[in-house]
Amino acid sequence: METPARSEYAMRRATVLASPQQCFDVALDLATYPEWAHAISEVTIDSVDDLGRPSTVTYVAEAIGRSTRYQLQYDLSQAAAMIGWLLVEGDIMARLDGAYTFADSVDEPGATDVTYELLDLLGCPAGLCQAPGRGQTHRLRPAPIQITGREHRSRRRLAARIPRFS
Repeated sequence: METPARSEYAMRRATVLASPQQCFDVALDLATYPEWAHAISEVTIDSVDDLGRPSTVTYVAEAIGRSTRYQLQYDLSQAAAMIGWLLVEGDIMARLDGAYTFADSVDEPGATDVTYELLDLLGCPAGLCQAPGRGQTHRLRPAPIQITGREHRSRRRLAARIPRFS
């Protein structure tokens, strides 16, 4: 029996009291993600570009009630303005593509508007995903945003890494 795939699209925006370069630097410090990103338990930098920045990275994270391993290829061609990534391989993911974009805030001088976008397609192991009912199909839809206590702690740890302007 073929297992169903489930796709999700998520987008979040935030205004951060830091420069685009500072936000870029924090987001690109991938090795520290387990310190503040609650679902990520392990990060391995597999390869770096000519400037020593991560280009291929393997993660171990919690996903749908189990541990998962996946590898991402990073696009840093628009450094300080965007970090993009594509899935190279994953044990339960068929797609995990996304980007952070960093732009000077229009509404708050001295701040940065950060946008996070992610498209994932999980090829779920049998029994973990519910197949669509007769005549239904899976569609891309915004992922529900629910902030847990763990995410609040993760955000506080991340916020502590970004120096604030006075």
